[in-house]
This record gives sequence, structure tokens and C-alpha cells, in this order.
Amino acid sequence: MTEFELLQQTLHDFAGIDAPAFEVSVPFWQVKQYKRESFIMNIRMCASI
Repeated sequence: MTEFELLQQTLHDFAGIDAPAFEVSVPFWQVKQYKRESFIMNIRMCASI
């Protein structure tokens, strides 16, 4: 499971964000670090909104 797959699944499980919405947002987010066991993720926004 890649970082993006893990993030996609977690966002779906906790926030109800579906795959098309996630795919649109992928260019704006960079996954810096994650711990798969505890699902702790540090996410940095790459684009200013």
C-alpha cells in the first residue's frame, strides 16, 4: 500500500471523501510521513489556497 493509497483510504473512512475527490486534491498535498500501525499522518499542503 502506497502513501497515497493509505491516505485515500483513511480520508474515505473518516471523512467520507471518495476517490474522484481525492484524485483532484492529490496535486495539492504531499504526504511527508506516516506510521501505518497507528495511522498517524503528517500532511503538508503544497499549494496555497
